[in-house]
Amino acid sequence: MGRLENAMPAGARSLQQLQLRAYLYGVIWRDVLPYRRRCEQPVKMIRLLFAALLVLSSTFAWGETCTVISVPEGDSLRVRCPGQKKPISIRLMQIDAPELDQPNGIRSRDFLRFICPVGMNVLIESQGKKDRHERTLGSVTCNEINANVAMVKAGHAWVYSKYAKDKELYALQAEARATHMGLWREPEPVAPWEFREAAPRDR
Repeated sequence: MGRLENAMPAGARSLQQLQLRAYLYGVIWRDVLPYRRRCEQPVKMIRLLFAALLVLSSTFAWGETCTVISVPEGDSLRVRCPGQKKPISIRLMQIDAPELDQPNGIRSRDFLRFICPVGMNVLIESQGKKDRHERTLGSVTCNEINANVAMVKAGHAWVYSKYAKDKELYALQAEARATHMGLWREPEPVAPWEFREAAPRDR
């Protein structure tokens, strides 16, 4: 996330999302549904509706305040959210922390525990996507600190280059590396995805 989005209050972001949702649904009701009545080619109407639904599903994000109940690794935590019977596992998106049995893995986990301790109410922002372990991908803000950004800035996580699009994260990683922060103190640090490939298991 960029600095401007991080600086925006969660309420404002929620309002923007509601306004966008109202606008997109308005487009569907105003333009798509009347088209159904006069359309001689139903396939075109179906395609138009499907495209609109894709826009809705890819645009909407949810943000909710939840309580941290555990921090198993440097890039994931478990939270309990209002109205949810079961805890939710959150995977910090765009970053990848060292595995626990990898050098700096324990330090990485402990640093995330420090900024997002158990019992703290944190803001979870996500588009609802999940990884292959069924963890919800999202951004976590703990006491006004973006944990995704903080982990990279302190040198306790890599930018997950396969998925990361935020240029600010790459700049922070370059700075952490230049100043030998965290895992960058190692002479030849190994990226977590390379470590997993070298020692495959259900990670």
